[in-house]
Amino acid sequence: MTITSDVLSHIYNGDDSNIYWAYTFKIIETTDITVSITSPEYVKTTLTSNYEVDTFNSRVIYPTPASGLDPLPTGWTITLERIVPVTQELDLTEQGTFSAEDVETALDKMTMICQQLQTNTESVTTVIALGDQSTNGSWRIVISNGNLSFQRLESGNWSEKGAVTP
Repeated sequence: MTITSDVLSHIYNGDDSNIYWAYTFKIIETTDITVSITSPEYVKTTLTSNYEVDTFNSRVIYPTPASGLDPLPTGWTITLERIVPVTQELDLTEQGTFSAEDVETALDKMTMICQQLQTNTESVTTVIALGDQSTNGSWRIVISNGNLSFQRLESGNWSEKGAVTP
């Protein structure tokens, strides 16, 4: 296997009929896929049952026919995310066997972990507080996705007073 794409997730809309949800990212184990559903009220639930990862066809089946659940309704979304554990399980011993496939799998997993870390750091929002953040008139700078937003606390609510997009 090689990791030739940086796609880590897919989000699909429910349509009252589909139970097959394709994924294009590579996985090592079926447990590398986290499946969650989100209601029209934006309540997200991570599933622990009633789905199956079909690695032969690169898809998730939700709900499984055996579950007896109805297909995902219109207005709901399903999210498939590749989240691999941050571990390194390859143990090369002196004078032991050397498998190029095992080394490639270990490198692929490290690439997947790097992609996860990159995605996590890109979506981080940083707030730099200037003064007491509970006092009206205080300022803060919000850094999100490389953009700067200058906000002032007015009547208990943060109001944007300017923004810079590099």
